[in-house]
Amino acid sequence: MVGLIGLIKEYAFEHDDCYIKIAMLVVDEDYRGKGIGKTLIQEAEKWAKLQDITTITLNSGNREERKSAHEFYQHLGYLPKSIGFFKELS
Repeated sequence: MVGLIGLIKEYAFEHDDCYIKIAMLVVDEDYRGKGIGKTLIQEAEKWAKLQDITTITLNSGNREERKSAHEFYQHLGYLPKSIGFFKELS
């Protein structure tokens, strides 16, 4: 396996509609830059359209090592939109 995408269909209460969340996208380092990630995202978009869903979201960490991933998503038309927060409970 050289690539994998995980999708979640979620309900958006603020829009009274569903959307697709890309939960994960992984391409083996040896195969990056060959169009595999782009193809996986395009197939996810096709799948969403077949379900009459018009919005796809994803999260990607705000770390320096994620910069190339952010550029990749933006190149495919995805726009940065929000900041996430988390709290570890002990």
